[in-house]
Amino acid sequence: MDEGSFFSVSRDTYPPSHVYTRPPGFPHWMASYRISGCSLTTVEGKSARFSPGWVFFTRPAIVYRTEAGGRQETITAIWAHFDPQAEWLPLIQSLPAHPMGHGYGLCLRHTGFDPQVAATFEELAAWNRDRQPHAKVFSMNALERILLLAVAAH
Repeated sequence: MDEGSFFSVSRDTYPPSHVYTRPPGFPHWMASYRISGCSLTTVEGKSARFSPGWVFFTRPAIVYRTEAGGRQETITAIWAHFDPQAEWLPLIQSLPAHPMGHGYGLCLRHTGFDPQVAATFEELAAWNRDRQPHAKVFSMNALERILLLAVAAH
């Protein structure tokens, strides 16, 4: 994939039994936003819980495991795999380091930026779900806007 290219996006609701392990060597960045539900994420033996309003930028090649945070709780999230434009990297790296060190992220709840980031992630998912013309260009634009909003919130 070329620098500054968009790979895939999905808006998913996961059941309480959901467990996902990212494969070793995965070559792309991932931007993700938690809409609802809590999860427990583990990286190299360290675990942390994440609630709605978190936005993450996960580095390539990082192996992690995530699971629903409660026996009856579903998780709804939007995620996108992408390769950032070169000028995005300093912006991504200006965000707080992820609590477990596998990327960058912050909780946007109560910042005033959460509704804007949520709406932009929903637009990102809609462009791709509907396979609209120029979806990849609009997707990269949406990812850049999400990144800029996260930087502004920080």
